[in-house]
Amino acid sequence: TLEVSEDKITISASSDKGAFYAVQSLRQLLPVGFENNTFANKKLAVKCLKIEDAPQFPYRGMHLDVGRHMFSVDFIKKYIDVLAMLKLNTFHWHLTEDQGWRIEIKKYPK
Repeated sequence: TLEVSEDKITISASSDKGAFYAVQSLRQLLPVGFENNTFANKKLAVKCLKIEDAPQFPYRGMHLDVGRHMFSVDFIKKYIDVLAMLKLNTFHWHLTEDQGWRIEIKKYPK
């Protein structure tokens, strides 16, 4: 549960995961400037509300297929951050094709 009143913000959850996802909901209520570090105002207003939420499905995930395309480490980290913000709990990373792995492993250069 995420509850925003005139003088406080309260998060109640039955687990650490629930609290984490409540914080993600709160992040989604904030101006975009908070995410891209351009927020310059000295005051912030969040509408009063109460959200009671629970996942409908235990597996909520996204798949990233890097078998035919290379992605930078920064892209992968940002991708995982976005998954967390959207409350997706599983990252399925397809790393291999029949031609070989698509991740650099220094121990196995070829």
